[in-house]
Amino acid sequence: MGTSHRHKASVLGEPNWGKASQSMTSTAKAVEDGNNLEKESNNLPSKQYAKAQSRVNNRIKSNYHRAVSNLIKAAGGRSNVASGKSFAIGKSGVSWLSNFASNLQDLQSKGLVNWLTEHNETIENKSTKDIIKLVAQISSDYMGGLDDTAAREAEMHVIDLLENIIGNNVDAIDKNINNILDSKMMTYLLDQYFGMYIFQHLVQDFSERIVKSKGEEICNQTFSEIQELIMEDVRVGFGKGIPATKIDWKGSQGHEYITKEFNRILRILSADDND
Repeated sequence: MGTSHRHKASVLGEPNWGKASQSMTSTAKAVEDGNNLEKESNNLPSKQYAKAQSRVNNRIKSNYHRAVSNLIKAAGGRSNVASGKSFAIGKSGVSWLSNFASNLQDLQSKGLVNWLTEHNETIENKSTKDIIKLVAQISSDYMGGLDDTAAREAEMHVIDLLENIIGNNVDAIDKNINNILDSKMMTYLLDQYFGMYIFQHLVQDFSERIVKSKGEEICNQTFSEIQELIMEDVRVGFGKGIPATKIDWKGSQGHEYITKEFNRILRILSADDND
């Protein structure tokens, strides 16, 4: 799952980080118990097995929510994280997304060829993915802080999504960029980015610890299940936020929308009903 990394600013030694770590260990224990339960499934009545499996699934989900909640508290709280003020979690993610949305809008207004020329590039021999990666690279020039790795992993997720949405026809980028900047599509991309971003922070902080306590197989299975749960929570929550209609992504309006949407996603992933 990659190398575990404790944040060196505000999180290391913070009591809520320890609580998040405990919740992640409990999640891994629930996954391990689920594996043992499955081995005994043939010896149990179907209803008893189903109830036991349901309890295991609930343990996994509740502990993952607690882990996210406590990690966000350790990083300075939901408001600081969502606004990009926390160097531990939030700063690089919010910065990259703000720049990326702004650059997409810039590409839309100027057209692909003119936009490439402005950046000393040409369309010759470039694939759709090359163009998207160039926009992402220009956006990431502004990144800073200690959570760059999580932001870059989430960035790659969005690049792959956009490649699938746009297709292989580079000439169609000018047309499809309008669809990408559609309110629902932009909100979808923001939500996907933030879901992957938080997941990568969990991986960085806790994977090594779980490998040591439960082994690599359980660690991989634990994070695989957490990733599925996070992206499912993001999917279920999609469309319940404020539509991103007619937003100027280059100004404070874009940053404000990104902050509000990130705050909403953090509430979902931490199962926090408080405003």
